[in-house]
Amino acid sequence: MAVVSASLRLNLQSSLFSDGARPIVVTPNNAEAAARDRTAAHADIVMTGEDAVDLQSALRQLHSRGVRLVVCEGGPLLLAELLAGGVVGKLCLTVSPLLVADPVRLLPAGALAQPAALRLAHVLEDDGHLFLRYLLGRPADQGECSIDPARCLVCLSSRSHTLAVATRRDRLAVHLLDEDDYELSLLFGEQTGDEVDKFAACDRQEEHGVPACRY
Repeated sequence: MAVVSASLRLNLQSSLFSDGARPIVVTPNNAEAAARDRTAAHADIVMTGEDAVDLQSALRQLHSRGVRLVVCEGGPLLLAELLAGGVVGKLCLTVSPLLVADPVRLLPAGALAQPAALRLAHVLEDDGHLFLRYLLGRPADQGECSIDPARCLVCLSSRSHTLAVATRRDRLAVHLLDEDDYELSLLFGEQTGDEVDKFAACDRQEEHGVPACRY
């Protein structure tokens, strides 16, 4: 558990700081020394940024500690800073079947210079509640998606049996799967070729001497 706090006005007697593993507190370098010392008695301190927390640097430091996935639950200001830093890959949003008169804001006014593109990836419904998961994209004229013609990067683990085969070939077939290919993804993602003949379990046809699979 990691807590982002510039002020370090934290309840150090709460269960967060007394039960289980020591949490991490991320704070800027100019945080009050006395508050930092009090907090350090209950948590590991990560210092980054001057007047405010440098979230990109904080994520790099967490990564160096072995953290590979960060699930953030914060208010509008923290979300705005994460979006501005370009470090948000997914947004989980819950819609409740209730109308209220008070304003509900995900982000403070003026937080985004332009709208952030979202792509719906997953929807769950329970008793009228919608649990939505969006992927954040980038405008079509920015980043790698602007490469024309499109290019694919194929990464193989040095421990993969596929690597030894692939290095002896002059071409590879890349399968781009969608929802209809769920069974195919299970076959190749969860089964090992040491125990299962994967190609015998699915339909395939040769394209340029490379098997293209259909399940």
